[in-house]
Amino acid sequence: MVKKYPIAIFIGILAFTSSATINYFYKRGDDLSIRYILWKHNLYPYRSEFVGGVIADRHFQDQLVGKTKDEILRIFPDLRAEPVNEFQEFYARTDLVGREHLWFGDKLTVMFFENGKATYIGLMKG
Repeated sequence: MVKKYPIAIFIGILAFTSSATINYFYKRGDDLSIRYILWKHNLYPYRSEFVGGVIADRHFQDQLVGKTKDEILRIFPDLRAEPVNEFQEFYARTDLVGREHLWFGDKLTVMFFENGKATYIGLMKG
């Protein structure tokens, strides 16, 4: 009885494992996410959850260094100068005083600038 359906069983197992793997990599928020990789190559629209991928992807971060604010805002449309939550307000009053920076929406991530050009992307956390 088992010999009648070995191909069907194999195809079923293959379909299940393939869909589970794709789902796992699709939902990730780091540089291994399928959505992040597609976005990085201009094949998927930007979403704010890609910020984690940008921080983890050193190669992509290096490509951003030296770009102007206008160029960066085309890549990351949710960057903003003003703090939007208590956490960002605290750092704006302490560690970021006198430093050119933009926040990634309401995230913990900030992009630093010197003379209007990007220098570093990092996390602000205590």
